[in-house]
Amino acid sequence: MGFIDLLVHTAEIQRFTVTGSDAHGNPIKTWADTYPAQACRIGKMNGKTLWNGAQLEMVDLVMYVPDIDITEEDRVIWEGQTFKVLLVDHINDSTTTNHHKEVSLQTLKASGEPT
Repeated sequence: MGFIDLLVHTAEIQRFTVTGSDAHGNPIKTWADTYPAQACRIGKMNGKTLWNGAQLEMVDLVMYVPDIDITEEDRVIWEGQTFKVLLVDHINDSTTTNHHKEVSLQTLKASGEPT
């Protein structure tokens, strides 16, 4: 069984893009699908925290993906829920090449929802 066989989930990975400008010349930004149906493996991360600059953030899920172009500026949609990418960690194989990535995710709450 190879790594790809372990990727039993599918998630949507999106990136913020500029789609034009408004009447005042300000850029209009929208989320665009970078990977609309990315094979991945997602698991819960109870109690893990990350120091993110000036604040401590809770990690809700960890997602394993092949060596794709994903950054901390992206977001992930899985099972109808939106997640912020907190950290992308490159995992090497025995030849020291990037084998896959471990992505720490945090649930994004819609405005008006309790935290």
